[in-house]
Amino acid sequence: MEIIFNYLFSIIEQFGQDGYKILLAVYFLLMYKYWKLFIKEKILLSTIIFILYGLILSCFCIDKNRAFYEMLGYIFGWTLPYFLGYTLLTKHNKEKIVFITMAIFAAFIFVGLFSYYGLLPEKFWGIRFCEYNQLRICTFRVTFAAKATFMFIISSTLLLFYKNSSKFAKFWLCIFTVLFFIAILLSGSRIYYGVTALISFFIFIFYTYKTKKVKPILYFSLTAVICCSYVYFSNPNIKKRIHVTSTTKDISIVTRINMHKYAIDSFKKHPLFGLGPSQSTIQEEFSKIEKEKDKEQWHLHSIYLDTLSDFGLTGLLLFLIIIFLVIKNLFIIYNQYNSAFVLALIFAWIAILIGDYVDTVLADPFLSSLYFWFTGIALSKQKEENN
Repeated sequence: MEIIFNYLFSIIEQFGQDGYKILLAVYFLLMYKYWKLFIKEKILLSTIIFILYGLILSCFCIDKNRAFYEMLGYIFGWTLPYFLGYTLLTKHNKEKIVFITMAIFAAFIFVGLFSYYGLLPEKFWGIRFCEYNQLRICTFRVTFAAKATFMFIISSTLLLFYKNSSKFAKFWLCIFTVLFFIAILLSGSRIYYGVTALISFFIFIFYTYKTKKVKPILYFSLTAVICCSYVYFSNPNIKKRIHVTSTTKDISIVTRINMHKYAIDSFKKHPLFGLGPSQSTIQEEFSKIEKEKDKEQWHLHSIYLDTLSDFGLTGLLLFLIIIFLVIKNLFIIYNQYNSAFVLALIFAWIAILIGDYVDTVLADPFLSSLYFWFTGIALSKQKEENN
């Protein structure tokens, strides 16, 4: 049954949040034989402790509905997807599920390109593919860019490091990698332009160190330069976003700076437990800071400072413990099995942890569910070998 639910999740998760939340809830109720994992598996246990802590804080919040809704997002974004992935034990199915997930997202991007060039409407089949001459499939710009970056890291790392892949698999991994890279460029997210460049540099350095080969890196670099040049010179909106980047004149950056200052001030007033889940942006002091006026702000544009302001030092410590356990376990499994998929997840987690200094994508179930699900799939390998 766990195999069927993992396959269903790989499809339903791509279309939005409501469907996969129902799927996760049903799976959790049916797969009671795995509930013992919540005591034995440290990552699951640590997410539960964080969620219980947040639920307790929610009882004392001004806007309780908003607080409980955020904690529900962590349940469906962190705990249940990890539980789903961790219960998948068959190696062959893991590889197929990862490939299918990338293929579906690549298909979305391919269709989105028709929308981008005006051959299809910006929104059809109930799904938004394009907006303001930028790709934005099923979600907001930064979240979409973060998802495209995640998929790009997975596909490019598998392409470079997976030794047993067939020519057929390599061909499609090449296609996926190019499509995901184009999606990042067309998202218009300057955050993930920088993150992708930095992580690609880390991947290339590690590949050169491990294989002593340079030619594949040159092909990657040449393709990247061609794609970047085309998007820069053909898309005036994205070109403008790059040129207006400024810490004093760019309202998007100014907003982030002001919110970060506000978060630190909030922490000083409520250091131990914070203001409560999703409470920082409803305070009177928050309404006074300079920010983008046409956008409703639900967070403080930094997962670390947002957690510090809403959950206090206690919550930030619990969050960092979860991240530490994830990274630690991924490194342990990689050292044991030299898995290209696990290596890809290490790079992917580094990417999101860098990008989320200026955003809160890990608090968004639409992307965090993908991260924790893939991590559960990767870390279940040790249990598979023991069985």
